[in-house]
Order: sequence, then C-alpha cells, then structure tokens
Amino acid sequence: MKKFILVLINSILVVMLFMLSGCRMEPHDHRYKEISRIDPTCETDGEAEFECYECDSTYTETLPATGHDYKETIKIKATCETAGKKELKCKNCGDSHTETIPAIAHNYKEVDTEPTCDKDGEKGKICENCGDGHIEVTPALGHNYTVSVTAATCETNGSRTYECLTCGSGYAETIYATGHSWVSVSNTIHHDEEGHYEPREMIVCLCGEGFDTFDDFLEHSLWYIDPSNFEGGTIPESEIDRHGSYEKATKDVWVVDKEAYDETETYSYCSVCGKVSE
Repeated sequence: MKKFILVLINSILVVMLFMLSGCRMEPHDHRYKEISRIDPTCETDGEAEFECYECDSTYTETLPATGHDYKETIKIKATCETAGKKELKCKNCGDSHTETIPAIAHNYKEVDTEPTCDKDGEKGKICENCGDGHIEVTPALGHNYTVSVTAATCETNGSRTYECLTCGSGYAETIYATGHSWVSVSNTIHHDEEGHYEPREMIVCLCGEGFDTFDDFLEHSLWYIDPSNFEGGTIPESEIDRHGSYEKATKDVWVVDKEAYDETETYSYCSVCGKVSE
C-alpha cells in the first residue's frame, strides 16, 4: 500500500513538471534585465549579465575597456633647438607617464623693409618662434621739409608750416603776435583869442586910434609931442599935428571873449604798424 502511494505521488510530480516545462517552452519575446555587472577599467574589459523576465534565458555582454583619458601637463617647453617634456596623467585611474616633446625647429621669415622718413628699414631673416636671426638696420631717411611762413602782426599770431616733400607729413608752429611798440608824442596846439567887434563912443585921435577916456588920449598925444621919445629929439610937425587933435566918434572895438592859449596834446602810436592809441 505504501509503495502504491509513493508511485502515485511520483506520477503526479512528473505530470506537474511536464506541465510546467510545457509552459516555458511556449514561444515568447524575451524581456531582459541586467542581473550583474563588472565595470570595465581603463585597460580591462568588464561584463554585464542579463536574464529574461519570463524564462531562464540569459546572456552575457562584454563591456570594452574605456581606455585612459590623459591630461597633458607641459613640464619643459620645447624650443626651436631643444626638446621639451610633458606629463600625461589619466583622469580616471591616475596612471601617469612622461613623453618627450620634439624640438619645433626654426621658422625663419625673410625681412625686407625699406626705410622711411622717420622709421628705420630692416633686411635679413628672423625666426618667428624664438627671434633667432640677423637683421641689418638701414637708418631712417629724415624728413625733407619745405617751410612756408605767415608773418605775425602786432595783434595777430602768424604761423610757420613745415611739409615734407618726401612723405607729405608736416606740422605747424605758432609765431606769436609781437605786440605794439608804442611811441609817445606831445604836440602844442595854439588857440587864437576869440571875440567880437561892437560899436563904442570913443575919443578918436586924428591918427585913428581910439581911447575910452580923455586922459588916455592925452597920454598918447603927449608921448608924441615929447621930443625925448624920438631919435634926434625932433619929430616932424606933421606928426605932432596928427596926434594932437581928436574928435568924438563911434568906433567898432574888438571885445575879447576868450583869451588866446596853448594846449598840449599827448598821444601814442605804434612805430611798427602805425596804429594810434585810443
């Protein structure tokens, strides 16, 4: 009886396993998930294992080595004639080594520059990398100026203009105004007296001279009668008669309104341009 039961149980298990294996054998699209990973390094490959969600199907994928990612640092700079040295260090794993940087060699450039008025000329060759070479300098020619002048006056500035006949450049200088050269002058101006004639009742001598009073006429008459007033002590009788009588008459008399006077006028003038000061 027990043997029968064991056989029955085994039969049931075989049927179940057959049914389960039949289910897995049904065709389907695999859907994989990653179940393990070994990351690659700079020098060694890694791998990833994948398994289907629905069955026992698995596969393994190789992950290639990443290779070094070096950062370059110049330790000794190469020149035209000497080699340099650089260090390369991996950013990921720290691996490092040094490499030689070959000498870069001279890169000569021909130089041929003609001189100008104010710049030297050059002829030769020079290395564009290190400056090695030989250059011969041709001195600047110097400007060949022509000069034009606008003269200054007493009041306005002038100029002196330079223009190079070779290159056309130039410049100007200011010639400052000289200023006036003043000379002082004094003139005397004579002003005649000013007056007018007016009629006046007078004592008029026969000689024609008029007097305001008889005493004035008498003094006049006696001067002529007195022989001591004349050379030789004599006077012609006719002269005595002419100055010995008078008459009353109206005569135009000059009346002075303003006496004659002299006025001094002073002014200055420029001996260069002739301008008169105000």
